[in-house]
Amino acid sequence: MSRYKLPILILVSLSILLYIHLGGVSNHWYVLIKHLDSVNHFIGGFAVGLTTLWLLRKPKWVIPMTFVVGILWEVFEGYFDIASWPVGTKMYIIDTTKDVILDCAGAAVALLLGWLSARAAEKNIQ
Repeated sequence: MSRYKLPILILVSLSILLYIHLGGVSNHWYVLIKHLDSVNHFIGGFAVGLTTLWLLRKPKWVIPMTFVVGILWEVFEGYFDIASWPVGTKMYIIDTTKDVILDCAGAAVALLLGWLSARAAEKNIQ
């Protein structure tokens, strides 16, 4: 990946994430569009994964860092009572687990993209 592609991809994914989240909150898209929260968690995980790759340059930290950020986001949702379900209920636990898994899945795609990009760069050097 060229020097500027990764930061641009991070900014684009964060912009999409912000647009969907602000629209979801202000226009009630989260209520109207059934799986929008899942899409947002995947994009968020992708963005965190790319950012981790860019800042730390250590692929082994991408999934753990995304997991921590996902858990912190879930704590934020629970604290400010913006979770889909009442905190402590079975549905809340299921939703939180699904959200963190989707965060990590997005990060895994970012990791795969980084690996493919590094592999292509190696072939261009040889």
